[in-house]
Amino acid sequence: GLLTIRRVTWDFSDQVHCDRPLQVRGRRLYKTRQQRSSATGVYGVDHRLELKVCESLPQVRSRLEGWPSVSEALLHGELRTCTLVITSPAGGQDKLAKLCVATSHPAFVAFAPEVGAGGTEAKVRYDPSSEVLTIEDCTASELRIPVTLRAERVGRHVIRFCMLAVAPSAA
Repeated sequence: GLLTIRRVTWDFSDQVHCDRPLQVRGRRLYKTRQQRSSATGVYGVDHRLELKVCESLPQVRSRLEGWPSVSEALLHGELRTCTLVITSPAGGQDKLAKLCVATSHPAFVAFAPEVGAGGTEAKVRYDPSSEVLTIEDCTASELRIPVTLRAERVGRHVIRFCMLAVAPSAA
């Protein structure tokens, strides 16, 4: 299906109710003389607020094993081996066509090329230009991704991971 976002509504301090329609114009069209000479402009259709909805989305959960605690400090340049564990709460019933993993601090985190998937084969590739780890055709209920944490800079840092799970029909 297709979900179109038409307006945004919010409350400010539970006292002021705001409601704004979202009217986004597409790119200005300049191909014909009539489009170029129009005083108001001729604009194309904008699809940025249209979301494709798939039938079902695979559910995944993640945890980090071996990650340093908040009170634990790392020395500058120190390496720590950790494991990003991604599990399916449905016990492997949700097949993943693709799983993409990215991090907020790519200089601090390195993904290993091999992924333990409980005896099943999965296509794993890391794109250094986009700094995204992509795992395709995985049927295991648990993925174990080796991660190396490196204290790149001095100071306290919050490192976030972002995962995108894609269902087979949406791929």
